[in-house]
Amino acid sequence: MENIYTINKGFNQCFAKSSTFEQAQITSDIDKEVSELITRTIPQEISSYLDDNKYLVNGSVGKGRATKTPWIAILDKEITTSTREGVYIVFLFSSDYKHVYLTLNQGTTVPGQFGPRLGKKEITENSIRIRNLLNINDAILKTDGNADIADERYRLGAIYYTLWNVDDAKEGERALNLYLNVYEKYKELLSTPQHTTNPPQKAMKLLPLSITNVIGSLLSTGLIYSETLIKRLAYSLMAKPFVILSGLAGSGKTQLALAFAKCLSENIKEQVCTVSIGADWTNREPLLGYPNALKNDEYVLPESGVLQLLMRANKNPDKPYFLILDEMNLSVVERYFADFLSAMESGEPIKLWDNEAGNVPKEIELPKNVFIIGTINVDETTYMFSPKVLDRANVIEFKIAPDEMRKYLNEKKDIHLEKAYSACADMAEDFVNKAKSQILIDNDDEKTVLLSFFSELKKVNAEFGYRTVNEISRYLHFADRELDADSAIDTAILQKLLPKLHGSRKKLVPVLTSLWNLCLKDGFTKEIDAEFIKNDFKYPESAEKIQRMYNAVVDNGFTSFAEA
Repeated sequence: MENIYTINKGFNQCFAKSSTFEQAQITSDIDKEVSELITRTIPQEISSYLDDNKYLVNGSVGKGRATKTPWIAILDKEITTSTREGVYIVFLFSSDYKHVYLTLNQGTTVPGQFGPRLGKKEITENSIRIRNLLNINDAILKTDGNADIADERYRLGAIYYTLWNVDDAKEGERALNLYLNVYEKYKELLSTPQHTTNPPQKAMKLLPLSITNVIGSLLSTGLIYSETLIKRLAYSLMAKPFVILSGLAGSGKTQLALAFAKCLSENIKEQVCTVSIGADWTNREPLLGYPNALKNDEYVLPESGVLQLLMRANKNPDKPYFLILDEMNLSVVERYFADFLSAMESGEPIKLWDNEAGNVPKEIELPKNVFIIGTINVDETTYMFSPKVLDRANVIEFKIAPDEMRKYLNEKKDIHLEKAYSACADMAEDFVNKAKSQILIDNDDEKTVLLSFFSELKKVNAEFGYRTVNEISRYLHFADRELDADSAIDTAILQKLLPKLHGSRKKLVPVLTSLWNLCLKDGFTKEIDAEFIKNDFKYPESAEKIQRMYNAVVDNGFTSFAEA
């Protein structure tokens, strides 16, 4: 009980200087003594009380900027080592910094430490689901959501909470022991397949890939996408494991990437890594880590988890691994992604360091079973992608049609991504095998179309090379099975050829006009500025995009594939 007395003394010392927290919201400076109490003294006392190596105890007053809710967390290392994910016990200060709550709480960030945060509704549903799972009734464990905690996510994420009594060590000891017992029960239930809060793992039957099943699983979540869009994403990844989703903010780019990746992953936490790109990224360190300059035998792993994902993928070549890079163009992509672009082109491994210690090799290959999906929003706050980057990817543009918005408004549904989790994991090995397969173009019509577009693009020095031909051939090989031949070629033009176009009115008007004519049905003639009628075109999606680019370059004097 001596530890509890010391813990309570530490909390009272913090309460006595509560004004430092309020002032820190302006200055970010917290009293040194208070910071030491929360980050070292109290965590050490809690660790001594636990006397168990299975727990990790951390405290925080914020990194760089003071947090609105200082905390001290108790994490079972078999469940989680980060407050960003998993379930853990945590002391949380009240909004006036004069009280503290003991809670069983949950991380609110998608695995991959720079991943997107969960929504309030999903956090609340998780709390309810875990309470039902534990099924514990004790007056100490409050569930009404009324804890006076400034950070709303901590408040919503509290599965149970208890106001900690700093004046009664005996009561504190009972409360802490109760929470530790609840936490232990959670771990036991977590390891029981029928009670796990993760998607149940199916016995892998290694079925052939069915795009129809993938589409059904994704649409069952409540997300609104056209079947063609999902097919394009699947075939693009099989053709080249690097796809860029471009377009309107809030149009569902990241959600589609997450749903697709998790649908094909047996172990989502191990196989899916989501990274939000920082505007200040100027080198590869956030993705690949770096050698410790002070310790020659130490390599600092990246917090993003990207290097760890690559190492896992190399060990399991038959499973797909997904790297989702959210808002790639918040920073200049070549600054932080150059090693990946080079590895895609050359097939050579990425050099990490000159030493080899622990689990980090000197160099690492970019595995063929790693599928990279990047999202970009186009506005005045972002950087343009260079042709070098676009040439290495399939670019899928997101636009919301009036009928899609009407459907969303009339049939708005709750989104349940978990319905797609691991739904098609038994088809994942076939997905990987298809992505690795060797394919040659063998259709004369496709050859004719590619040569026609090559000739026109060459006039503005935007012609494509052998790699592009190979990637289009692979895409058409897969897409021809589900899309008709013209639709497959249409989307290939849209994703691989048109993204290369950018420039002035003088440069682009002639070539856009020529490409427009190539998209018309045989025997049709039509001015590029005429009313767009879909049935006039053999390749209507490409023609509509060409017309938009034409109108933009005429109006503004400059245009590119990406539209704000």
